[in-house]
Amino acid sequence: MNIPILPLTLSIVLLSGCSSDPFKKHVGLWETESLRSKKVMEITKLGDSIIMRDNILDYYIDSYDRKKRTNTTQKTLRKNSDRLSMIYQGRNVKFDLSNNDKSMLVGHNIYRRIDRVRLETINKAFENRYARSQEKEIRCNQLKKEYKNQRTLTVQKFKATYKNKTYDEVNDQLQILREQNDSMKKKFKSENSINSTCRFWRI
Repeated sequence: MNIPILPLTLSIVLLSGCSSDPFKKHVGLWETESLRSKKVMEITKLGDSIIMRDNILDYYIDSYDRKKRTNTTQKTLRKNSDRLSMIYQGRNVKFDLSNNDKSMLVGHNIYRRIDRVRLETINKAFENRYARSQEKEIRCNQLKKEYKNQRTLTVQKFKATYKNKTYDEVNDQLQILREQNDSMKKKFKSENSINSTCRFWRI
């Protein structure tokens, strides 16, 4: 008995095509394009479920250059036809892949696909930023100490101007102290322009 080979082969191809997982292309690492709040989302497949972890970075640096551990939220995504979604704060948030599967729109946020090398690069960048912030904090504390010492010295000199001095001599001494104070102000203002987290006016 001769069985037609072509129809049988075509049937197998069609069946294998129908059984392919449309959500497999969502799986991977996704980086936000936002520079203000950098996140890396991870989507994995566990059995028949699609699991999303919203941020797998080790930590982040807040607006005050403080290191904070990342709080990761894990959710099981909903499957609708060939689209994933989740309920967030009472809203249905869709995961829309681009045509080339390299970027994805999640709600109003754009993510782009990355690999593990890029993930390590992001974590390393946060480590370097934190190290720089620590150096700035040390410099800031040194300047604050210098400012306090200078201010104490200025007060002492100011009080000394009234002892056995004429009016003109007092004015001359006060002028010198003002110039010294202005010089210190310029120095600290210059440092503030470099290190915005160093608040000298709180001393």
